[in-house]
Amino acid sequence: GPAQADPSGVRASQISSDPAGVRASQLSVGTTGDYADDGNARQHNFSPTELTELQSEADKMKGLGNKHMSHQEYTRAYNAYSAALQLSPVGPASHVYLSNRAAALLSLKRYGAAAVDARRAVALAPSFGKAHARLGQALYFLRDYAGAVASYEEAVELEPDNAVTWTYLTKARQKLERQRSKEEEAEAAGGGGGNNGSYDDHHSVDPSTYAGYSVATDPHHAAAVVGGGG
Repeated sequence: GPAQADPSGVRASQISSDPAGVRASQLSVGTTGDYADDGNARQHNFSPTELTELQSEADKMKGLGNKHMSHQEYTRAYNAYSAALQLSPVGPASHVYLSNRAAALLSLKRYGAAAVDARRAVALAPSFGKAHARLGQALYFLRDYAGAVASYEEAVELEPDNAVTWTYLTKARQKLERQRSKEEEAEAAGGGGGNNGSYDDHHSVDPSTYAGYSVATDPHHAAAVVGGGG
């Protein structure tokens, strides 16, 4: 894998002053932008003071990522959240960094990678509704409608007042029902199961529009927003 950078060497001033955004080599995210080891900080024996400083730097990176998201600069946002995770891979807000990075990946239409980050966020903080909603969105666009329904159901249980997540739960349930109906029809016709035709209206919800709109305008749009605790 790529060489690991010193997590204490990634500073907000370094990144914000770089006109091209954060470099993949700085963040150990590799040439494809896919997962590097976010666990750099675990390889060092930091003092409590150093850990506090790292957490502060990580929060700065999150803030920078949120700013990039609001400007629809999704690759830069992804890199900033990756920096936050390198600085604080298992800290008190690491689930937020993962969930926010999932939002950036959703906006980049990298749904498989978004699902991985969202699942990691859920594992760290099972009661964090946004992570479940983002997992639901990722699975929806991967056409795993059963998984999307399950994730959205978890999200609305945790955030029952989130109207947007309820809307997407309804859409996922409709997709799942349609998918199952087509599979049953195919089996009845002797053609076996499958997702024949299920892609036709797969893009009835544009993920980039949804993500950009929710990030920029409404902190209650849980599936992609990075404000309001994200």
